[in-house]
Amino acid sequence: MDGDVSISVNIGQDENLTRVIQARKCIACLKGILWSKDIRKERKLNIYNALIKSSLLYGSETWRLTENNKRRVEATEIDALRRSSRISRKERIRNVSIRQQIGLEETIVKEIEQNQLTRYGHVQRMAEGRLPKISFEVDTETKESTRKTEVKLDGRYKEGHKRKKPK
Repeated sequence: MDGDVSISVNIGQDENLTRVIQARKCIACLKGILWSKDIRKERKLNIYNALIKSSLLYGSETWRLTENNKRRVEATEIDALRRSSRISRKERIRNVSIRQQIGLEETIVKEIEQNQLTRYGHVQRMAEGRLPKISFEVDTETKESTRKTEVKLDGRYKEGHKRKKPK
């Protein structure tokens, strides 16, 4: 490989927000189906898994899960589950009760964390020169939220742009 290569490290902040917005759009499009009395809960759960959950979880292995991101994702999940159970927020029923009624044991955040651990295992088993492994090691070494980081490839350093921290 000739020349310098800059590796972009996706910290997941923008991607997380994009995925939440995408899932919310799916929920809005499926509003009539989710609130319908004529469709069984099992079928609604299949629709939730196929359309809403899959669009929400896409790429979640690379997200940086902050408390704010966890809250957003859980709120989107519960919104879809409430609609499919025909439970309004005005009824003030707890999220845990809604999950129990539907038959879901774990939250979507637990699934994201499991996906991240699976990806971590894949990256750790990769050969030393593979780009995903290099970018993962650089990302864990920097400890800063950076869009691009300094990476050594072919004996040379390529320095990226540092992202400013929000105030």
